Amino acid sequence: MKKYPAKLLLFGEYSVIAGSEALAIPINNFGAYWHFDDAPNESNQQLKLFLGHLSNSEVSHLLDLDRFNADLLMGISLVSNIPQGYGLGSSGSVCAAILDRFHTPEVSAMSIQELNSIFIKMESHFHGTSSGLDPLVSYLKKPVLIKPNQTLTLLDDFAGFHPMVDVYLYDFGTARKTETLVAKFKNKMNTQDYSDSLNNELVPMVKSLIASWTSKGSFSFELIHQISSWQLKNMSEFIPDSVFSFWQEYAKSNDFQFKLCGAGGGGYFLLFAKKNTTLPDSLSSKVIKINQ
Repeated sequence: MKKYPAKLLLFGEYSVIAGSEALAIPINNFGAYWHFDDAPNESNQQLKLFLGHLSNSEVSHLLDLDRFNADLLMGISLVSNIPQGYGLGSSGSVCAAILDRFHTPEVSAMSIQELNSIFIKMESHFHGTSSGLDPLVSYLKKPVLIKPNQTLTLLDDFAGFHPMVDVYLYDFGTARKTETLVAKFKNKMNTQDYSDSLNNELVPMVKSLIASWTSKGSFSFELIHQISSWQLKNMSEFIPDSVFSFWQEYAKSNDFQFKLCGAGGGGYFLLFAKKNTTLPDSLSSKVIKINQ
């Protein structure tokens, strides 16, 4: 059974809007797969609406929409355990699954940039605007590096994780609205001091962290500590109170650190820990280890 994995923006959340590097990876804890069901279901109905959008889109000629419609009449649906509003690309997996199953032959020869352009247009059905990154990572099932000029590079020989670090998802328990949070961030960027701090401090930290993370050498956990501290100081409004209290309590830990997962505000947050670190009981019951 072919599965379309969730996507995780591991590094570069928000700073990528200002032109920094970013690293997105697939995670197999969550995903979606095709299924035929005789009984009516919500997924099938939503896919029919999506078919209508695609029929009138610029990418309609790249999809066999007649076959898509025939499968829908036979009861095809997507079964997914990717939570919505948690920063893991739930709509991205839908777009990836559709292009993979119903693409025309010319799509198979397309570059990563061309595929991304298709996904930007497809995912606009869900978000109005889209970077196309979520469905791209789900479709390719490989990490993707975003350069400052928005050039996308597929990291074929990189698994997505560093062997010296364990990565966890901390569940806040409530979804968030990404568009509202991004608008808040862009408003903060209009302040000169904030913009300067982000560009002169955070962006170089993210670049160094990605370079260290994707190398095969040693890794400095201090790089994660620096970004965690910057976010705690400069992005507190993107961190719910209950998460903020944990984050602040363990801010000086040398063994594990919190970080935003995508937009923040709710859903999942990231927790990085040195390999084989035993987490406090207050955290261990609320986390999912993802680099398995």
